[in-house]
Amino acid sequence: MKTAICKLCLQEKKLLNQSHIIPNFMFKSLNKEKKGMFFTTFNNLTKIKNKKEKRFTGEFEGNLLCEDCDNKLLGSIYEAYGHKVLYDLKQLPKDERPIFTAGKSLDGLGFIHCSNLNYQKFKLFLLSILWRASISSRPFFNEIHLEHHEDILRKMIYSGDAGKVSDYPIFIATYANDKNSPKELIAKPQKNFKDGKTSVVFMMDGAFYIFYISCEEKEIPNYVLSETIKLSNEMNMVVFPTGTSRDKVLGFAGLI
Repeated sequence: MKTAICKLCLQEKKLLNQSHIIPNFMFKSLNKEKKGMFFTTFNNLTKIKNKKEKRFTGEFEGNLLCEDCDNKLLGSIYEAYGHKVLYDLKQLPKDERPIFTAGKSLDGLGFIHCSNLNYQKFKLFLLSILWRASISSRPFFNEIHLEHHEDILRKMIYSGDAGKVSDYPIFIATYANDKNSPKELIAKPQKNFKDGKTSVVFMMDGAFYIFYISCEEKEIPNYVLSETIKLSNEMNMVVFPTGTSRDKVLGFAGLI
């Protein structure tokens, strides 16, 4: 272990030789079926001969975090909760388990309503992935530079303060139930600029996680604020209709 300044607590400590940027359990298909995951870029999704790299582990990097920050804070608190919510609800006490209910909006778009979700833990779990992508020097994350937002997120994560609903809201859309969808595909995160708004798009294990970087509520689309996780411990995840995954994937990537 190397002694240096930890990127999260900013204290001089022994840093770990390996810290995952995206938790390995987010690659559910990789771990469950042992078939590996295909890493690519959003731009390559439009090409007939899609350039993909098959891997059996996710992205990790050394000399970023100390053991206390990586294992005890990010791992034991935020990631542990995120894992249980997304993949293993039975590990949570019954009164702490989120409740998932399927529904349809007025325009016929499907969604999954989630209630009894811990606002602080789940939001900070997701924001910690965004923050780690920004501090990483790995080529896979080289589009993600959050500038002054990086330190704001660091303080939020370290202090356990998820802020207001309009502070870095996250929009989640899933296509995991579409049998023809590329669930085994992990796309290189990208930063998008549209109508003066900045967002970062992650595509992992059959879902899109879209982070809105602006802290100004007026700059965030209304549909994001209506669907993102709220202080009432509720959120909606949009469900892509069966058979539409490819176009939705490209659309959310800003390619069509």
